[in-house]
Amino acid sequence: MARIGFDLDGVINDNALFKCGKIKDIYGIHLEPWQLTSNVINTFVPDKSIRHDINNLSATTTHPQLVNKNLSQILQQLSDYEAKLYIISRRGKSDNGSKVARDIIKELNIEKFFDEIIFCETDNEKVELIKQKNLDIFVDDRLCVIEGLQSSIHFPVLFDEYNLIKKGLLNCNNKDIFITNDLNSLLNYAKVISLIENSVDILKSKGKINISANHYKIVSFVNNIVAKIDGFYLKIYNNNSTIRDNELALYNKVKNETNLFKEIIYTGTVKFGKNYQFALFKPIDGQTLDKISYDDKQAETIAQSVYDFINC
Repeated sequence: MARIGFDLDGVINDNALFKCGKIKDIYGIHLEPWQLTSNVINTFVPDKSIRHDINNLSATTTHPQLVNKNLSQILQQLSDYEAKLYIISRRGKSDNGSKVARDIIKELNIEKFFDEIIFCETDNEKVELIKQKNLDIFVDDRLCVIEGLQSSIHFPVLFDEYNLIKKGLLNCNNKDIFITNDLNSLLNYAKVISLIENSVDILKSKGKINISANHYKIVSFVNNIVAKIDGFYLKIYNNNSTIRDNELALYNKVKNETNLFKEIIYTGTVKFGKNYQFALFKPIDGQTLDKISYDDKQAETIAQSVYDFINC
């Protein structure tokens, strides 16, 4: 089962609209909500004391408003996939901040979906908690948090509600994070995690691997899912490819590609809504995909590849 974590402010609860109203009422500063989001607020509100006051007011005032009006349905679908859901938020700087956060969660009527709700004080503490909880997916609106997770979880997802990156208003050249403005995409990421873990369970039952289901490294999604597992490579094929015509090469940029996946250890079928073929390969001559870079390995391209794979 997928283990999915969410930040609270800017991902679940909309705080930009609240800040927009308050900074206008108190300081007479007219800004749009996107200018008060976490990654760009320093640029548009250079006065640190004003930022502190507005952020503190937001953190200590109950203002429940879902970023995505369909969030309850999304959380219900994730729960139906047996995903374990968490909230990990920096609201722990004060008792009042965490109390207000819990009040907001209750008023939004989403508390029932979460296995655990955790409040911490700093971004570094949050990153460590996410690692300790062994999460597969974490969604945050703060770029620094997501960048701190990129080598530690399978899907570090930056929630860019206002499409600031696509519009050129926020720089992000990191190829190893996922970017979305639609929380519905989490359903696809959760399906990928489940496909891999169900395949791993089959391989364990056949005595082909010895590791637990969550100890793997996803290598890429272009064309097919590839995960490194126990020294082998697991490939899960989408509906448009078969083991017969695809077992020798996954990427046209891999040198000596005809040798990379030459030895097939096991083939099988995993069912997740529909049947997917998978194969376990042994790399030969020490070749791996770990350090290969691809021009098309951009966050949005990878996210689209995940969507295409699941929905083909």
